[in-house]
Amino acid sequence: MRTVLVLLLVVLLASSGCVRVLAHLGLGPGVSKRETAALQIGQFKLAIMSFYMHVGDLPRTLSELIEEPADKAIARAWDGPYLEMEAIPNDPWGHPYVYHRYEDNEELPYEIISFGADGKEGGTGADADISSTSLE
Repeated sequence: MRTVLVLLLVVLLASSGCVRVLAHLGLGPGVSKRETAALQIGQFKLAIMSFYMHVGDLPRTLSELIEEPADKAIARAWDGPYLEMEAIPNDPWGHPYVYHRYEDNEELPYEIISFGADGKEGGTGADADISSTSLE
């Protein structure tokens, strides 16, 4: 149930200044790093959906959600930025998010992953991976 509420919050706040709103609501420092990573991944997922609706393809990198792609054919349809930030942030532990685009997999066309506190694949507890596929 809590996951559903967190995802609902992501949907409601995705188009606004999410960080400012969360801080205003008093959720900033008290939100766990795992919840923060899940919120950020949820934001990326919404932005990817918008990108796909305009361009007809998935972004090659997460930075294409912010910066116009170099590929001229994609750039013509691009209507971003799709995220209101200057750069893709690292996860709450300071590690880059991993974005995989799976060309030949219709069921799982992409995945966004935070490898948790240790920054390594796998793990348990605080070190456990957080994936866009596990947030559905």
